[in-house]
Amino acid sequence: MTEIMLALDSFSFSVDTATYNELTRTFSWNWASQGRTNNVDLLQFGGSSSPKISLKGQIATSFKNAGTQQIQTLINMANKGKPYSLHSAHGDVMGRWCIQQIQETNSHFGARGVPRFQEFTMDLIYYDEDKTPAASKHSART
Repeated sequence: MTEIMLALDSFSFSVDTATYNELTRTFSWNWASQGRTNNVDLLQFGGSSSPKISLKGQIATSFKNAGTQQIQTLINMANKGKPYSLHSAHGDVMGRWCIQQIQETNSHFGARGVPRFQEFTMDLIYYDEDKTPAASKHSART
């Protein structure tokens, strides 16, 4: 049975398909600045930005039935221009996220130019439909 690491809608990240080696979460807050003569800038808090998740991973295309279509499946999902539900391996519902960017690198080519390995980086951004501060919705566990 395949152990799922993370699921983005119906796409499952796992050792048998696309596995990630790094998961980076980024939180940021907005501060507007107003320059002042002979003094430091005056800052005003503008709220939080949408959290981001970056996944870096690798696909061994000849391992089990991984194949070379995993990244293309994610690209097809991104082209639909809609948010997807994200679920952790622990069963946590992490909200809805949009695919913001995908980078693919192919290496170790075999017969007919088929890559044996595909590395990827995928950036997700939180889709905050109800305008509740996003950082307060997310637990520290991923």
